[in-house]
Amino acid sequence: MAAGSKKIDEWLNVRYPQILSQADEQDAIIFFLDESTAKSESHRGRTWGIKGLTPVVKATG
Repeated sequence: MAAGSKKIDEWLNVRYPQILSQADEQDAIIFFLDESTAKSESHRGRTWGIKGLTPVVKATG
């Protein structure tokens, strides 16, 4: 068995079931970034601006 196949087997048979179990315990939903079209560079910080005007964030967090 190739090294890549061993890692795939470990993911499918060990690690992923552990993740599913933890998510179930925490009543969580699992999302895969490459499947969900979520942006990983989104701004997570807080900005301050004049009330009524949308502040412009020039850089990501």
